[in-house]
Amino acid sequence: MRYSGLRISDAVVMCAEKIDRSGNMFIYQAKTGMPVKVPLPPVVLEALEAIYMADGISFFWSGNGTLKTALTEWQERLKKVFRIAGIPSGHGHRLRDTFAVELLQRGVDIQTVSILLGHSSINTTEKSYSPWVKSRQVALEVAVRLACT
Repeated sequence: MRYSGLRISDAVVMCAEKIDRSGNMFIYQAKTGMPVKVPLPPVVLEALEAIYMADGISFFWSGNGTLKTALTEWQERLKKVFRIAGIPSGHGHRLRDTFAVELLQRGVDIQTVSILLGHSSINTTEKSYSPWVKSRQVALEVAVRLACT
């Protein structure tokens, strides 16, 4: 989720067949149905390979029980990890947020981030992430400095 921008629901059902030989992950996001192709960094590919199951079942869910139960269990596990890390209000979506904010702070345009997040509208992305659009922040700082001189 941190390096792909996936929602927890998409991460839990992710399986090896969704990753090509180049290390690109391709999915249709469950919530929006939007197609997303994201290159995964080597550290993520290595970690996934270490837990790969040859039967094609997802990396993080055995297929037993309901998906809703699996999601709830992973949400609780992630909350526990955040508590241990000293982030008591942490939750899985924070990893997705970190992915988006890091891209924006490195100058990636908000339209591209919106596509990578699988948002059906850029308005959704702007509502949550516009404060981190680097070019916007630079322009605001310049405007305030000009007005104050």
